[in-house]
Amino acid sequence: FGTFSLQAKKAGFKVDVIEMDKRCCEFLSKSVGVNAVNSNCPEQAIDNLGKHDVIALWHNIEHLPNPWAFLTEAAKNLNPGGVLLIAAPNPSSFGFRVLGPLWPHVDAPRHLNLIPVQLLTKYLNSAGLELVMMTTKDKGARSWNRFGWQRFLMNYFSSKIGQMAAFIVGGILSLPLALWEFKGVNGSAYTAIYQKKSIDDRHLREKSQAKTPVDGP
Repeated sequence: FGTFSLQAKKAGFKVDVIEMDKRCCEFLSKSVGVNAVNSNCPEQAIDNLGKHDVIALWHNIEHLPNPWAFLTEAAKNLNPGGVLLIAAPNPSSFGFRVLGPLWPHVDAPRHLNLIPVQLLTKYLNSAGLELVMMTTKDKGARSWNRFGWQRFLMNYFSSKIGQMAAFIVGGILSLPLALWEFKGVNGSAYTAIYQKKSIDDRHLREKSQAKTPVDGP
């Protein structure tokens, strides 16, 4: 853990991290050299940290007990023009439609929720954010596609030999299934980037709406 934080730091960002595990916080602070806040209430923690230019939730929104409260605070604590990056399992995926509750990315009880990107976008639009980019075909999604089929088969075996065979067969099976997973938004995970509307954008939009004639009766 800490790879994303380290890369962000190397890219020149001043990094704040919210982490529930105390040992992880100590590692992030001492070894990675970033500000790590130990908290079981991320929505309160991010509010206390103040404004940011970028907020990233890299495969952790599905672990939050109250994701909507966190998203509200994240939107509030983004600077105008700031970016919110979210990567998460995709409940609209081909794998979930085929396997249902047996889909490995359901991963209950570790995963507390699976949020469709359409619902996420609608909620964030109401909070003043616009969708800039969304994909289920990036490198991360492709690896999760393969993992899903491998783990699904591995779950039927307890022996190391059986699991190894299932791992290999699942990897082979994932190749033709990729034809469906690369269509539309069928990948096992999505990466979505949202941007907070700037003050100038809102002002221009309001000004434009004010000038728009309204048809009378």
